[in-house]
Amino acid sequence: MSENMNDVEETISNFLEQEYGNMCDPVDMDFKHEKQTGAIKTFTTATTAFLKNPSPVNYNMVITTMLAYQYWTQKPISDFDLEADF
Repeated sequence: MSENMNDVEETISNFLEQEYGNMCDPVDMDFKHEKQTGAIKTFTTATTAFLKNPSPVNYNMVITTMLAYQYWTQKPISDFDLEADF
């Protein structure tokens, strides 16, 4: 485990990598946009819940959603193939 990550951060980072690959692996632009939009929505929901009740569970949800947003924001987009069949 990285010395800069807590258990929740480590778990979420590992899950994202197992499910969607390394952060450096490119993905389709539409797929990235869909995931990034979902991360923004869940971050907003988690932040609202934390502001109403700053419990450890709600704190961890904010951290989780921030990691997901960071992952999808930094994930590169696949190069567009001009020779692809449409």
